Amino acid sequence: MRDNAFYLGEGEFTKQDESVRKVSSQMKGKYVDSQIADFMKYLQRKTREKFPNGIREEQKIELWRKRSAGEIIHDEFVTGCTDSALVYITLSRAKGIPAIYVETIEEGYLRNPIGPVRGHVFADIYTDTILRSDFSVPEKPYWVSVNPHRDHNWTTFSDTISDTNRSKKVRRYSKYSEMPELKNLEIARGLDFSQLYPDEESDEKIEFRTLEQLISFIKKNRENFLIAKNKRICI
Repeated sequence: MRDNAFYLGEGEFTKQDESVRKVSSQMKGKYVDSQIADFMKYLQRKTREKFPNGIREEQKIELWRKRSAGEIIHDEFVTGCTDSALVYITLSRAKGIPAIYVETIEEGYLRNPIGPVRGHVFADIYTDTILRSDFSVPEKPYWVSVNPHRDHNWTTFSDTISDTNRSKKVRRYSKYSEMPELKNLEIARGLDFSQLYPDEESDEKIEFRTLEQLISFIKKNRENFLIAKNKRICI
């Protein structure tokens, strides 16, 4: 099982370059996770200003998983959930908060894989400054799931997942108001999409740099994801 220190490290696309350091150095105090959330809102606002009619699909495809967190910050726009997760995770680690890149696929797509792949990228962070799902204040840091790619209301709550249970991919539900309630099954986690693992106890390193790699992995493991009773679910 990879420890918390591992998730303070850098992946190929989550390096703490000059752009990352410049932004993170302005974040002070205990509640830096809320400051990171505010910066994500800033990036989304800049995206809407740069592309008032939305980013063209061709441009999204051209840039998909090609830019690092620092490059995204420098460009001041995000093309989707991967970009948002990279920035959020890298800034979290820069401020000493362990953060995990979590790749998920919509359960409906796994059951009927027709059309474009439907999925989402979440982040798990180890913090004591986000309220628990029952709105109680945590007494010590715990792993909580957040959705970095938000257009409006940031608030996200998740049930606690302990260090001992983290490797078991326990069933967990993330509640957020602005997105449709779709079940997304976790298929891999790691430093970023260039360094992922099927679960915490596996040493099998995988990467989803291209859509072909992602689709191939889904086809190979689709049935296993659907029958796993303790598979983590993000909603």
